[in-house]
Amino acid sequence: MSYENFSYYYDSLMDPAFYNDYIDFINKHAKFQSVLELGCGTGEVAIRLAKQNKSVVATDLSDDMLYILDENDVKKVLMNAYQALKMNGTFIFDVDSLYKCNVILNDYHEESHDDDFDFCWDVKSDGAGSIEHHVVIIDRENDDCVDEIHHQKTLPVHVYGEMLKKAGFSYTIFSDFNSYKEECERLIFVCKKEM
Repeated sequence: MSYENFSYYYDSLMDPAFYNDYIDFINKHAKFQSVLELGCGTGEVAIRLAKQNKSVVATDLSDDMLYILDENDVKKVLMNAYQALKMNGTFIFDVDSLYKCNVILNDYHEESHDDDFDFCWDVKSDGAGSIEHHVVIIDRENDDCVDEIHHQKTLPVHVYGEMLKKAGFSYTIFSDFNSYKEECERLIFVCKKEM
């Protein structure tokens, strides 16, 4: 799935504090000088790490952004990440929680309007971790209109855990940069390749 033209606006719609929190979280939970970011999207995290004098390689399989929708593809990513890591290396990834997809975003609607920019976002959930986003952006300043549908899927926590163990990782789960709780928006997995 590609974000087509939406990627141009993605960072402007994100809370800047999110990126600050994410960088702080990474630095707290991993000791590293080199980093490979998979699915870097707009590159905001990679750029911030590079500014901290980290050696950064950032990849994305999409021209704009990436979602992995198939469970077998998730397994392959985790297996490949384990194989690519050096011993005692750390792999950090995040996913939206089932609670966010099934409850928070169920029939979600958000819109904002100002002189130069209109934004409308509607979400439909199937109640089982799959959601469809409909994003409409009217950018009068740049004479642009974005009207896109994006599909997203997340899995139960225990499924991610089983896949991580099968890949060889030990791991800790966090919620929204804090201790794990079921009713959260984002799950962050800190995975270690240990002896």
